[in-house]
Amino acid sequence: MVEVNLDQLSQQLQCSLPTARKLIQDYPDLPVIERGGMGKQWRFDAGAVIAFLQAKRDEELALAAQRNEALAQLTLPISRRDETGAEVSLDDKLKAVKLRAAEREELKESRFLVPTHEVRDALEKAFRRYGQMQNSALDRVCKAHNLPEAVKRVLEREFAEARTAFVRDTTAALATKEDGDEPRSLFG
Repeated sequence: MVEVNLDQLSQQLQCSLPTARKLIQDYPDLPVIERGGMGKQWRFDAGAVIAFLQAKRDEELALAAQRNEALAQLTLPISRRDETGAEVSLDDKLKAVKLRAAEREELKESRFLVPTHEVRDALEKAFRRYGQMQNSALDRVCKAHNLPEAVKRVLEREFAEARTAFVRDTTAALATKEDGDEPRSLFG
């Protein structure tokens, strides 16, 4: 029996310390001599831990082999139907998927298709700047026309509500994506 602490165990297993900690969480039946905590080090029998993990790996490989064997016995349809109901081979279906992926990449590269997060970031920045400019213009107009502070506050509140509604509606429009929808280009 070779007794090791958690750090030494991670070195023996050739894994990081967080990975060794995760093993303890994932396998409550992991052989432990003494549990650590509050200034107390974990203690393990390195040989027992390695044998335990090897048994787990062998068990998982056996289960995977059983699943693969069961799946191999199934016969899968080798063709599908398109929108018109015509038979489409799996090979044709794969070619169509690859073609759509290539077209999508081409649109991205030409900047006709923009990732949603980039659009959101650009819109957020533009909305923030627009709000600042709007508030500044409101201040200048109120000062130039000697409008009372109460009127200015009402105008600020109205503009803020309009901006909030606009941002909410725009965010909702960007978030909606129906099943089967293709990503939309910004230009058509």
